[in-house]
Amino acid sequence: MGSLEQQRDSKPTCLGVVNRHILGEKRAELSTTTDPIVYTMRPEEMARRKTAFSTFILFVFLSVLLASIDFLIHSPRIAIPTVTGLGMLLLVARFLFFRSADSYAKRRVSLTNTAVVISGGMTSHEVMLQEVKSWRVKITTSGNVREITLRIDSGRSFGIDGLVGFEQFEERLAALLSKEASRSELKELIDFDHPLFYVVLGVIVGSALSGAVRLASILNAGALLLMNLVVSTFILFTGVYWIVTKPVVATYGPTAIKVDRIVASVLIGIGVVVCLLGFVGI
Repeated sequence: MGSLEQQRDSKPTCLGVVNRHILGEKRAELSTTTDPIVYTMRPEEMARRKTAFSTFILFVFLSVLLASIDFLIHSPRIAIPTVTGLGMLLLVARFLFFRSADSYAKRRVSLTNTAVVISGGMTSHEVMLQEVKSWRVKITTSGNVREITLRIDSGRSFGIDGLVGFEQFEERLAALLSKEASRSELKELIDFDHPLFYVVLGVIVGSALSGAVRLASILNAGALLLMNLVVSTFILFTGVYWIVTKPVVATYGPTAIKVDRIVASVLIGIGVVVCLLGFVGI
């Protein structure tokens, strides 16, 4: 549908006239429809996200475990509790992610002639179509719609993803939005749906964690303190930046403010603890 909109500024051609005529007919047809069309979340997408996250944390743990074999042999009293603690932390993260995904799967998106209503899950809000200033469609490497972001006059953004019949939703939305609402596309350069992507990502993250621990073990006190200050400052800055920008609220509306506050509080707390541990020499 985006190509139809772009043809408004081009020279009239037979195909352009036909396309504009079809788009006009669709707008006229939709304008007579009063009942909202309700879209649910696609179960396959929710299952994919759970599998992807489980694969990621599994290979993070395996990478750390393999890189720590020498520590496990020579310093088992320190290495075994450390690796076990990391495994338990990753399991807790998996539990929280699955719980969030199950809540997110309850979302319902209703499309009417005048609004997009998002309900269920952790958020509920209504976006009036006449307030939409621009909208962006994220396209996967296979050409499917990954996400649609609506930006309204106040500057806020609302994200929609994972719907059953997402392409049909995007087509109907294009026919209902104002001509002044500009459309843009963002094509992904990486196939995030490929199962090996999260294997590679997990190995990279796990190797980076192991490398950081090994580096810290060979640094002298001054260098270790400097490294600690850099890491803790970065974490603190990220926490402050998170609470100021509120990225979850920007995408899912004001009812999701608790998520931003929790994430920011956790980041700031970790930053403070890391900084204190560096000064007390733990």
